Amino acid sequence: MAFDFRYPKPCAPNNTSPTRFRVPQTKGEFMYRTSFRLWLLGSVAAFAVLGQAINDSFSGIVTDKSGSTIPEAKITVTDLDRNTAFTSVSNETGFYVVSPLPIGRYRIAAEKTGFRQYVLEGFPLSAEQKASVN
Repeated sequence: MAFDFRYPKPCAPNNTSPTRFRVPQTKGEFMYRTSFRLWLLGSVAAFAVLGQAINDSFSGIVTDKSGSTIPEAKITVTDLDRNTAFTSVSNETGFYVVSPLPIGRYRIAAEKTGFRQYVLEGFPLSAEQKASVN
């Protein structure tokens, strides 16, 4: 019973080359191997990039001085390093979430008509942090 190995094909026994396997000589073989290697490299790179997801967030409950929750308050989170703003609105129980956010320093502002605006400056957010700001 003979085995037929397609790649790599062994050289003849009297070969004097330092390698035992032949180098692909046809254009089709070269293109096949090159395209497979590029596809494999691209797949590995794609999985590496997916592992770098940004999952940071701010969440909390908006309340007044007496502790009552404030529904429909506008929350503005501003990235001080990049000067970009993210907004959210608190729900009927006063809870809000602002996500996803990149790592950086933030200014958090909560406002609603009839209430004084609350501002928190320079809040740091690190990798994979889920900060609670009430």
